[in-house]
Amino acid sequence: MNQFEKEYYEYDGFWNDEEKSLKNNDEKIEITLSYINKDVNTVLDAACGNGIFTNILQKQRPSIKVVGFDRSEQALKYVKTENFLANIDSIPLENNSFDCVIAHDVIEHLPVITYEKSLIELTRIAKKYIIIGVPYKEKIKENVTQCPVCSSIFNYEMHLRSFDDFKLKTLFTEYGFENIGLESCHKQTYYYGQHLYTKYFHPNIYFKFRSPICPICGYKNKELEVTGMNENVDEKRIQKKSGVVKSAIRSLWPKYSFDYEVVALYKKNGV
Repeated sequence: MNQFEKEYYEYDGFWNDEEKSLKNNDEKIEITLSYINKDVNTVLDAACGNGIFTNILQKQRPSIKVVGFDRSEQALKYVKTENFLANIDSIPLENNSFDCVIAHDVIEHLPVITYEKSLIELTRIAKKYIIIGVPYKEKIKENVTQCPVCSSIFNYEMHLRSFDDFKLKTLFTEYGFENIGLESCHKQTYYYGQHLYTKYFHPNIYFKFRSPICPICGYKNKELEVTGMNENVDEKRIQKKSGVVKSAIRSLWPKYSFDYEVVALYKKNGV
């Protein structure tokens, strides 16, 4: 991770809105809680971010020892449980340290070498179970932004890989873990052709710089300090400006829905 990437994850705008974090993760949290079996006494929340799940788990299941870690010092300021600073590809813990290890919204961000090391680390520390939460069948190349300074194009959420059912079911097979649960959530609805429509008729929105900082050249997006990172704000403005005719057309235009995220549960063989 270079200095600019480090600054990206230290952006407080990612971490300081607990209400928004709860709203964006409510279904995922509910599924994850249901996946934590009664034989779990200790949980490690790997790359826990602002502790949105860590804190809820500790509150709802006080009998469980919950520990979180993250590489962002800014994120850990919001974690209310025991926590420490660390990287997911080099976790300073003994083998089989926790009954269950959770890793939400992290492995999709990792470059190849870090990704492979991280899978090994998660399986090394998990005594019984692993729970993973990732975007589901994401079209990464459609969710991009371009730096206005160096022209680098990258996924504005820094996602580097996509996950489908097959990849998730076999994610930890070679490390001795079997997939025993897979549930998608956070259904989203879009109009057919919406992506292309925005690109050609509202290029100011499509090409808008949506990242707090460019991970290549370090250019900082000052606008986010005022507006935040909600990519739907501008599209809502378009809808408000639409007249009666456009609203009528939009009500008849075909739509499609898909689940944005998926939660997967793995159990160690022989447990």
